[in-house]
Amino acid sequence: MIHKDKHNFYIKTSINSGRSVLLALLLIFSIDGWAQEFGGNPPRMKWRQINTDTARVIFPENMVDEAQRVANTVHYLNKNHRESIGYNQKKIDIVLQNQPVISNGYVGLAPFRSEFYLNAPQNNFDLGSNWLDLLSIHEYRHALQFMNTRRGLTKVASVLAGDLGWSYFSSLSIPNWFWEGDAIASETALSAQGRGRIPSFYNGYKSLIFNDQTYNYQKARNGSLKDFVPNHYELGFLLYNFGRSTYDASLWKNVLAESGKYKGLFYPFSQSLKRNTQMNTKDFYEKSMDFYEAQWASDTTATDFTETVNSAGNKNTFTSYNYPYRLDNGDLLVYKASFDKIGAFYLMDEKGIEKMIKYQGRVLDNYYSYKNNKMVWAELGQDIRWSWKSYSNIVIYDLETEKRDKITSSSRYFSPDISQDGSRVLVFEVTPELKYNLRIISAENGKPLAQIPNPDNYYFSYPKWSQDENHVLAMARNSSGQVALLKIDVQTGNDETLIPFTNHQLGIPFETDEYVFIASSFTGVDNIFALDKSSKKLYQVTDGNLGSYQPFVDETTQHLYFSRFSSVGNDIKSMEISSDGWNEYNPVEPTVSPSFEFIAVEEEGTDITQKIPDKSYQTSKYPIGSKLINIHSWSLYFEDPNYEWTLRSNNILNTLNMNLGMRYNRNDEAFTYFFNSEYGQYFPILLVSASMGKRRIPALVIDPNDPFGTRPEISWWEGIIRSGISLPFDLSSGLYTRQLNLSGFYAYTNVSYTEKTKSYEQLNVQDFSYDSYTTGFSFINRRKKARQNIFSKYSQYLTLSYDQLLDRDKVDQLFVDSEWTFPGLSANHNLVFQAAVQQEDPEKFPRFGDNFFYARGYNRPVYDLVYKVGSNYHFPLVYPDWGFWGIAYLYRIRANVFFDYSRAHFTSSESPAESIQLYNSTGAELIFDTRLLNLYDFTFGFRYSYLINRNPYDASLKHAYEFFIPILRF
Repeated sequence: MIHKDKHNFYIKTSINSGRSVLLALLLIFSIDGWAQEFGGNPPRMKWRQINTDTARVIFPENMVDEAQRVANTVHYLNKNHRESIGYNQKKIDIVLQNQPVISNGYVGLAPFRSEFYLNAPQNNFDLGSNWLDLLSIHEYRHALQFMNTRRGLTKVASVLAGDLGWSYFSSLSIPNWFWEGDAIASETALSAQGRGRIPSFYNGYKSLIFNDQTYNYQKARNGSLKDFVPNHYELGFLLYNFGRSTYDASLWKNVLAESGKYKGLFYPFSQSLKRNTQMNTKDFYEKSMDFYEAQWASDTTATDFTETVNSAGNKNTFTSYNYPYRLDNGDLLVYKASFDKIGAFYLMDEKGIEKMIKYQGRVLDNYYSYKNNKMVWAELGQDIRWSWKSYSNIVIYDLETEKRDKITSSSRYFSPDISQDGSRVLVFEVTPELKYNLRIISAENGKPLAQIPNPDNYYFSYPKWSQDENHVLAMARNSSGQVALLKIDVQTGNDETLIPFTNHQLGIPFETDEYVFIASSFTGVDNIFALDKSSKKLYQVTDGNLGSYQPFVDETTQHLYFSRFSSVGNDIKSMEISSDGWNEYNPVEPTVSPSFEFIAVEEEGTDITQKIPDKSYQTSKYPIGSKLINIHSWSLYFEDPNYEWTLRSNNILNTLNMNLGMRYNRNDEAFTYFFNSEYGQYFPILLVSASMGKRRIPALVIDPNDPFGTRPEISWWEGIIRSGISLPFDLSSGLYTRQLNLSGFYAYTNVSYTEKTKSYEQLNVQDFSYDSYTTGFSFINRRKKARQNIFSKYSQYLTLSYDQLLDRDKVDQLFVDSEWTFPGLSANHNLVFQAAVQQEDPEKFPRFGDNFFYARGYNRPVYDLVYKVGSNYHFPLVYPDWGFWGIAYLYRIRANVFFDYSRAHFTSSESPAESIQLYNSTGAELIFDTRLLNLYDFTFGFRYSYLINRNPYDASLKHAYEFFIPILRF
C-alpha cells in the first residue's frame, strides 16, 4: 500500500525477494530446525534396514554391527526408560550416515526421522562415552520427547498440518534448552560419563558465576553478539538438573505434557512450570543460578600461581588464545580467534605485541602442531556433488618460506603431528567403515609411508610423536568409551599403558625428558597433570578454578604454557615448573567423584551400556526407491493476494521432494492447481512441475462506443508443464565455501480463453501455446566470518538467467545480478557493492518474471535495458541484548549508508529514438537483527531514500520511506 501526503514522500512496505512480509514470517515459522541434506549420498551406496515396530534403522550395507547396536539400544530404551518422559509411542526412522567427517546427530520432523553422523569427535573434552551409544541414548530421548508433546493443541496441529504443525507447535511451546537439558540428563544417567560428568561442560556458567556476570533469562535463552553466553545445551542441563534436585521426579514429565497440550494458551511452558513449582521460567532460572553459585562456592579461587601471557586485560571483545608453542627466538606461536575476527595463527613477542601470520581454513577444530618452523593442521574438504561426503585434509605451512601446501585431498585424516625434521606427519585415519588407523604420511606429498597396527580398533585422539620418534603417544578410546594414554611402538604396534583406561577426559599430551604433561578432568576441574615416566606416578601441576588445556613446556626456561578458560575468552598462562610443589594424585571415577554430587539423575537409571542386549535383528535390502512417496505435512501459506494449501512429501533418504497443492488468488478470484518435484539421486537434479490456473487482466483497449465505461477484463486458463535439470557443484576449500549451480529448463505453456466477448474480438485474441526455455548460472564464494561480522569479507555472489520463447516472435529476458563484499574501516564494517542488469522488450507478450532490484525508492520504470550499481557501507550501532516478553529479542541495531546509480534505456515501436533515464538515489537504512519467539532469527529494516532523479510515476516525489526484509547471502 502506498500513501502520499503534502510533505512529498511516500511510505511503502517491500521485501527484496518480492514477497510479502506475512509470507516471509510464515515461511520462517515453518522451517524445520534440523537440516536434512537433499540428495547427499552417491547412488552407488547400497542400503539395508532393520525394520521393527519401534524403529527402522537404515544403514550402509557395511555398517551391520553398528546398526544392530543402535537397534538394540533403542529397543532397550523404549522398553525400560520412559518413566520420566511419557509413554506415547510412534515408530521412527533412523539413518546412519558414514560419509561425513563431522560428528553430529539430530531428530527432526517433516518427516519424523533421525540421522546419526557416525564419525566420533576428536576432542575428549566435548563428549564422553562410546560415540554410537551416546548418540543412541541422546537422540532417541529427543524422539521420545517429540512423541510425548503430541497432545492437546499440538496433536490438533499435527492432524491439521502433519509433521510441520507438530514441529511448529512443539517448538513454540517448549524452549530449546529443555530438549537438550533432558537429553543430556539421559546420557549422563544412562552411561558412565555423559556431558553432566564432564567438567569442561560447566566452564561457561562457572566463569560467569565466579565473576558475578550472570545474565537475565532472556539473554541466557537467546545469547548475544556482544558477550559470551553459554549455549542452550549448558543452560538446559543446569535448569533440568536443578528441577530434578529440588522437586519431584515427575516434574519435567508433567511440564512436557502440559506444554504440549497448551494448557495455558500463552507461554504454556512457563505456566506449567509455575503450576508445578510456583515459579515462572524467569524466577526458576534465577533460583537455579543461586543453587549453582552455592554448589560451586568453594571453587571460586585458583590457587596456582600463573602469569597471563596475552593482553587479557585489554580485550575489547571475546577473544580466545589456544595451542601455545614457544619458538627458539622467544616468540609465542598461538591460535587466536575472537567475536570480530576469524581464527588465525599469531606470533606474540615477549612484550605481548602480536603479528598475524596465517589464517586457518574451515576446520572441525582449531588444533595444529608445530616443530622447527613448520605447522600442520587438518582442514575440511567436500565432495564436488555429494553433500554427505566430506573429507579432512592435511595442510602444512612453513613459517620461514610462508608457503602453504595442502598435501592430501579426499582423505579422512585428523589431528596431524609433524616430525622434528619436517619430513613425516603422524595422522589418525577414520575410514567410512569405522576402521581406525594410525598412519605416517609424507610431508612432501601426503603419500602413506607406514601404518601402525591397531588390533583392538581403538579410537585415537591427538596422537603425538614421542621424543625419540620411535613411539607414539595417544589417547585411546575403547569400545566401552573409556580412554587411556598409551605409548605405542611405531614398528610393532605394541603399546604400554601410561594412564589406565578411565571414564575421565584426557587431553593432548606433551612429553619432556622426565614427564608427560597432560590435561585431565581428574579433580572435577580440568587441570594439567604430570606423569613421571619412570615411576608412573601422577602429579597435579595446576589448580585452577576453570579448565586448563594444551600444555607446552619450554625446557630451556623451565616454563609451562597452557590455555585457560575465561568468560572473555581463553588466555595463555605460564608458570615456572617446580616439582617441589606437586602433589601425587590418585583419581577416582566420575560416577563417585564428589565434584558431581549435585547431579540428580539417579532415578533415571544407571549405566546401561553393559546391559544392552545383543539380539541379532533380521536385516533386509533397503532400495533407493523405497517409500519415495512419503506424505508428511499438509499446510497453509498466505501471500496476499495468494492463499495456498500444499501437500508435502519427502522420502527418508531425502532424494525425492514433491509438493502438490492449490493456490487461490484473491485478485483473480480463481484457483491455480500445481505440482512440483525434484529428484536428487543422481548427479543432475531432475525437476518437473505442472500448473493449471485461471488468470485475468484488464483489457488493453477501451470500447469506442463507451469510452467512459468500465474497462472489461480478459480471462484465460493457463497451463504450464516445466522440466529441467540442475547441476550443483561444491568447490569449497580453505577459507571459502564455494557453490556453483548450472541449470536448464524447458516449459510448455497453453493459453485458452474462457469467453469470447467484444473486447476479445477487438484484441483479436485466440487460444495459443508456446514453448520456452530458461538457462541459469549461479555462483557464491563465501568466506569464513566471525560472530560479529555483518558480512563475510572478500565474498562474491553472481547469478545469471536467460529466458526465451521458441517458435514465436523473439520474446526473451536476460537477468544478471551480483554482489561483492569488502572490509570497511573497522573489523565489523563492510563495504558492499551490487551490480545488476535486466534486458527485455516491454511491448511483447508474454512477459517473464521480474527479479530485478531497482534503485531504492523508485517504482519500476519502463525499459528495454536497465542496470544498477549500488554501493553500501554497513556498520553496527549498538548491541542491546534486550528481549520483550519472549516475543522478540534484539541482538544488534546496525546501519547502512547507500548510493544507487541506475539507468534505463527504452525504444518504443512508435518512436525509434532511444530514451535514456537515470534513476539515482541515496539514503540510509536502519537494520535490526532479532530473534522472534525465542526461536527464529529474523532481520528487518527501515529505509529512507532520497530520489535524485524523477520517479517514473510521480515527478514530485523526492523522499521514500520503506520497511524491508533484506536478503542475507553472506
